[in-house]
Amino acid sequence: MTPEIRLCIHEALDRFEIELPSWGLADTGTRFGKFLQDGAAIDLADKLADAGEVHKFSGCCPKVAVHVLWDFEEGDDPAEVARLAARHGE
Repeated sequence: MTPEIRLCIHEALDRFEIELPSWGLADTGTRFGKFLQDGAAIDLADKLADAGEVHKFSGCCPKVAVHVLWDFEEGDDPAEVARLAARHGE
């Protein structure tokens, strides 16, 4: 591998980003059952905090894909959710 190709690969990896799905940070399941995990996030604040930790260690997960029907309660302020996400680095 040439130094130029190696540099190109490193630069591409520096720009690589993954958007974490919020459901991946909580208990999950299928129609056949729910899979409980110790320490799983229980609300959007927990999910954003956990996602912030993932990004802190990986450096490539600056965004979280939230699900409006699962992650938001009636009356939640989107601006407050955005501020909370920013506090955790998303």
